[in-house]
Amino acid sequence: TPEPLSLFELGFLLWCTQGVKRVIGGYRQYIRDGSGRNYLRPVAAGGCIPAYETYLALPNVAGVEPGIWRYLPLTHQLVSVKQVDNLTQRISDAFTNPSQDQSYAAGAAAVFFWACVPYRGEWRYKETSHKIMLLDLGHIGHQLYLATEALGCGCCEIGGYYQDRADGFIGVDGQDEYTVLCAAVGHVPPSEKDWIERCP
Repeated sequence: TPEPLSLFELGFLLWCTQGVKRVIGGYRQYIRDGSGRNYLRPVAAGGCIPAYETYLALPNVAGVEPGIWRYLPLTHQLVSVKQVDNLTQRISDAFTNPSQDQSYAAGAAAVFFWACVPYRGEWRYKETSHKIMLLDLGHIGHQLYLATEALGCGCCEIGGYYQDRADGFIGVDGQDEYTVLCAAVGHVPPSEKDWIERCP
């Protein structure tokens, strides 16, 4: 629906998917016993290695200037990446091609873009790192679905997008950091909220 997400709702979704509950360790601990810094999150992460950055296209969040933003999980803040002219059209362009129309994403209040920084896992897990990082993204996406349902919102993950358009849209280079999965989120009509009561 055209109803905007509140900043609280967006913050809840971000914390549930990429937030940091606690940081354990650090440089002194690494020197002392060789263990590193661990980020305890609401989602599973192989080796406690956060390989993903969360970027957002925010056309309809109350109190937030429309544009591209990045989530800073350690401080639970948003940082502006850039302002975008015709934001909803650019969202539509990233997801729509002649064989598949996913322009509905342009009607979302927020579109999540998860970008992988593969080196974060590769330095430690070598050839198994990509499997681990893909499993981690599955946990992140699943958590978003659960969190949106808790808010009475709707979510649709999108794996079909133009890679170069999505990467350029959020401002990553497409090689050392690249989009892996997206998700459109927004409020749903009241008729969509009573689906459990309509189940046989």
